[in-house]
Amino acid sequence: MENKIEHSFSIKRVLLGLIPVLVVIVGAIFIVSSNDKEQEVVQEIRKEPSHIEVCVQAQMLIEQTLKSPATADFPICNDFSITRTTDGGYIVKSYVDSQNGFGALIRTDFSIGFSYVNGGTQVVTEFLTIDGNVEYVRETE
Repeated sequence: MENKIEHSFSIKRVLLGLIPVLVVIVGAIFIVSSNDKEQEVVQEIRKEPSHIEVCVQAQMLIEQTLKSPATADFPICNDFSITRTTDGGYIVKSYVDSQNGFGALIRTDFSIGFSYVNGGTQVVTEFLTIDGNVEYVRETE
């Protein structure tokens, strides 16, 4: 009879010992899930793209104008001149080395103006200048 009492007592001790462990696990899950929610809120609030995001967006827009976009070689983003306009857009100036239609590697200076619209989900090109020549200007309504 003593054996059964000791055995049931040790099971109760084990179960009681697991309660703090379970509390810690549940607390950790709660903390991690609340941090994820805070990050989502921060991302929703932050509408301002970073210097790198603006640089990469400009590169993608310029690549669309090249004869051989696969050969495009841009300088690092720190070498891009990025200016914020008063209406919330960006003017990006830099250069790209790429092959022309004959396969010769040439350097092309560019200046491109664009804005993020629809909560940053779309980009509208305002103007594009290549080697000092205006290639595109968006018509205003």
